[in-house]
Amino acid sequence: MRHALALFDFDATLADSLPWFHQATHRLAGQFGFTPVPLEKVDDFRQREATHILAEVNLPLWKVPRVVNAMR
Repeated sequence: MRHALALFDFDATLADSLPWFHQATHRLAGQFGFTPVPLEKVDDFRQREATHILAEVNLPLWKVPRVVNAMR
């Protein structure tokens, strides 16, 4: 049987993607001019809303699609 789609669950059950994500966002911070998040603050940000995080790192909402596209 062939499957057209495969889904992966990356919530740290199968893989810890935080180191990759942290490195990628630091690289993109320089490219797009927002403040990189220190690893010590990541746990604090987990409890915050996205709009608060964007404000904290000085990333305007209109730039988010560009950052997401570059992360791909």
